[in-house]
Amino acid sequence: MDGSKALKTTIVLAALVFAAANLVLAAAPYDSYLFNFWGERVPAPQAYIPLKLVDGQSLGVGPLRRPQDLAIGPDLRVYIADSGNNRVIRLSPDLEFEREIKTFDNGASIDSLRNPSGITVTESNHLYIADTDNGRLVVLDPDGNLIRIVAEPSSSAKALIKEDYIYRPLKVEVDPLGRIYVLAANVYEGIFQFDQDGSFVGFIGAPRVKVSAADLFWMWLATEEQRAQFQLLLPIEYANIGLSADGMLYAVLRETAVNKNHEIVKLLNPMGSDIMRRSSRLPIIGDITVSGNDFIADSAFVDVLGRDFGMFSVLDATRGRVFTYDHSGNLLYVFGGIGDVLGRFRNPAALGELNGHLVVLDSRGLTLFEPTAYAQAIHEALSYYDRGFYKEAAEKWRLVLDQNPGFEIAYNWIAATAALERDYDTALAYFRLGQDRAGYSQVFLYLRQQFVNDHIAGIMLGVFAVFVLLFAGPKLRIGERIGKWSGFADNPKVLAEMSAMLETVPPHAVPTRKKREYAVRKLADSLLYSLHVIFHPFDGFWDLKHERRGTLAAANILLALEVLTYVIIRQYTAFPFNTLKVSEVNLFADAISVLVPFLLWVGVNWAFTTLMEGKGTVKEIYIMSAYALTPIIIVNIPATIVSHMLVQSEGSLLILARVVSVIWALLLLLAGTMTLHEYSVLKTLVTAVLIVGGIAAALFVALLFTSVVDHITRFVLTIYSELRYRL
Repeated sequence: MDGSKALKTTIVLAALVFAAANLVLAAAPYDSYLFNFWGERVPAPQAYIPLKLVDGQSLGVGPLRRPQDLAIGPDLRVYIADSGNNRVIRLSPDLEFEREIKTFDNGASIDSLRNPSGITVTESNHLYIADTDNGRLVVLDPDGNLIRIVAEPSSSAKALIKEDYIYRPLKVEVDPLGRIYVLAANVYEGIFQFDQDGSFVGFIGAPRVKVSAADLFWMWLATEEQRAQFQLLLPIEYANIGLSADGMLYAVLRETAVNKNHEIVKLLNPMGSDIMRRSSRLPIIGDITVSGNDFIADSAFVDVLGRDFGMFSVLDATRGRVFTYDHSGNLLYVFGGIGDVLGRFRNPAALGELNGHLVVLDSRGLTLFEPTAYAQAIHEALSYYDRGFYKEAAEKWRLVLDQNPGFEIAYNWIAATAALERDYDTALAYFRLGQDRAGYSQVFLYLRQQFVNDHIAGIMLGVFAVFVLLFAGPKLRIGERIGKWSGFADNPKVLAEMSAMLETVPPHAVPTRKKREYAVRKLADSLLYSLHVIFHPFDGFWDLKHERRGTLAAANILLALEVLTYVIIRQYTAFPFNTLKVSEVNLFADAISVLVPFLLWVGVNWAFTTLMEGKGTVKEIYIMSAYALTPIIIVNIPATIVSHMLVQSEGSLLILARVVSVIWALLLLLAGTMTLHEYSVLKTLVTAVLIVGGIAAALFVALLFTSVVDHITRFVLTIYSELRYRL
């Protein structure tokens, strides 16, 4: 009976959770998602749901025209810069109309605002307005009374500004120390900075100009006239600025930087240096398109909002979405979209935070968003961590994971807490789930050091034993003893005797056991001979051809081992160095990616060397090429095993091993080609270049042929479908 009640209770709770989830989805007309480690979009619970839209009609002030900015004061009053109507609108904390500011008393006359594009409110409740078309900053109190006017930079600063420059301030921010930052139109030197008195100090945060190698090359080749026609390599302009919770300046670049610059959002210190932490593998660029190993931005940010605990939110004008990141650049949640329904926007312009809610300004008005329990759990976790309550933060992150098991950042926060509590096994496991290779390496490094300290005596004894074995091995004839024990100590002599016997005795008179023993011994000798080839390539490749020391069977095994090596590298390299996605593992594709280039090399090599008086046959080229790849096998398999003892900062050792193996194999291919075809060094190099070009041409023809066949197939199927439909 108790079990039945428990089952009913579980069903009812599940139904309530499902109903609540449906209500949230119904209240939010947009998708919520995150990006995983590989830049793929994964679903996530809704973080914010829209509550209401406040437009000009509902406020009783008429339609808004090109609203450009909003600001929220310490008294929670909301100010809207309604640029097209040349006014500033003040709303109450409940988003009800209180006042319209279009003019102010300037002493001798009544002055008017013209296209106010930016607005901010200080802690002292002073309203700073970027009066764009009047080329000034207007400072008012909440009731619209003039406090002062900050004019354009004085003539003494003209050395920093072009003589014909027209000052048009667009956005304004004031930090807690009273320093004024102004974003103006057509300025490439950075952001204007004024002191508390309104005196121009200089520019900060000028975006760097990045010139590609191709641009430099073409400019070097161009004439003076052609260089004059090149597009000016000017720095990129900022789109907006905002303040962090501790008074630092956020800045977002204009959409011209999209697809080119992964530093679209900057956090500038008072010296103008970018101090943004970017620990995430994914750049802070909003929506992402993956192109090979690069991440391309699909968003154009128009506003940035600093929030508590190091968080910041950015507003995307392209798709109308709000992206929120933590202090390390990790994406926390996304909401919003383009459209006419509640919760979507037309021409989003500005972003603000009102008493725990987010407010988005677009051409219709203000949309108020309320955080869900999911977003509140994230905020509480960040709050606990910011105050040093790590265990409580980890518990909150576990609640977040209950709602979103695919939230990688939550795993990393829990792992960091576990590491602080010396629960290293949990830390390693959660860093793996969170795809944090740097954090994993830090914990593993500590465990490795601890292991070495605890077992230093045994490790030194083992190292000493290895050295003794290396020096004493030849004297003790250990190799001969192992060979005798394995039955291959006198393999060359036995092979010669068996070969002579097989040549004199009729095949039908040779026992099957002897034939099998000879085949096994010959195969073993051929495989072991690969070790001689890689260290003595010219003698080795000569004997492969003339002394028949290499066999087709051994070459096939070496090629199979090469494929296996590639699979092992991809799948079994240690976690800190391996970004392979398990769902993308395809053994057939891995094998093809090795076999096709190898067979192309053999085929094109034979085709060209036949025309260039080469002495090698297809079989000999195949065997030579397989033996030349031996370094990749003998270097990379041990290196892959050793990778499990390394940390991320030591990854250069792994890269070095792989590069050495590839260079070694390439040099062996050249030596083998030279020896096999009896070429000179120069002719070998020319032949190698031609072979590489031939492989590229073969791949191009294959791709072209595949494309033509695909188009013909589609055409035939279309005709067939049309005829079938008509008949």
